[in-house]
Amino acid sequence: MFDLHVHTTASDGEFSPEEIVKLAAKNNVTTIAIADHDTVSGLDMAIEMGKSLNVEVIPGVELNAHVEKGKMHILGYNMDYKNIDFANKMNELKQDRDERNEKFIKEFNKQNINISIEAVKKYAFGEILAKPHFARALFEKHYINDIEEAYTKYFNAYPMNTIKRKPLLPKDAIQIIKKAGGIAVLAHPVTLKLDNNQLEQKILELKSFGLDGIECYNNIHTQEDIEKLNLIANKLNMLVTAGSDFHGPISTPNVELGRGRNNNIYNLPNILENFKSYIKK
Repeated sequence: MFDLHVHTTASDGEFSPEEIVKLAAKNNVTTIAIADHDTVSGLDMAIEMGKSLNVEVIPGVELNAHVEKGKMHILGYNMDYKNIDFANKMNELKQDRDERNEKFIKEFNKQNINISIEAVKKYAFGEILAKPHFARALFEKHYINDIEEAYTKYFNAYPMNTIKRKPLLPKDAIQIIKKAGGIAVLAHPVTLKLDNNQLEQKILELKSFGLDGIECYNNIHTQEDIEKLNLIANKLNMLVTAGSDFHGPISTPNVELGRGRNNNIYNLPNILENFKSYIKK
């Protein structure tokens, strides 16, 4: 078993890098890719734990790319994550995220919601502070009834939805990964909210920027989505990947490491073999 899209407390996951590797070993998952948002700070710990538990940990990252419609994330794999230029870019992205988070706090306080950065940091065990950490702080203080309400009531509603990070263009996100010797994969393409023709054209454009593959299997993908994405990948001769996008039971309920949702990333022949062959090119 394998899982090429896993998060830890280094960003917005609920398990530490070491705990994720232990969970993988417990679940008989022999290969995982740690792909935290805008950070690689958990990789060293995960890789070391993987060596002791015989779990292969592939270095990864997930970058948010700006698009006019929907949401685009680019996964990077097997980068030289200690490369100076790459590390500097991760620091820039963290600083930008920190500035956005301060704006969130000010807006919440304007709405008489009494939370602070310190209260939110209680849920962030790594260097990245993200929306799920805000959601858990809001939930603890009884401002919301469940985690999803943080998005429907606040982050996806005016004026909070106008507070944005500095745009990282798709081409730039891909090149950050490629310049560090990695491969770039479009994560959960359904979040782009495009019809079939638009999606194929968008992926073709991304391929011209250096995109290597498509995450055809993700916990949010239906069987119809999976079939559609595989057709596009085959037509465009692109790598196919699979990942649960596992964060933990609070953020991703009913999603299992190495299995996804309802086993939708389980028992996929040739995916891992093809992936490993590709990254060795």
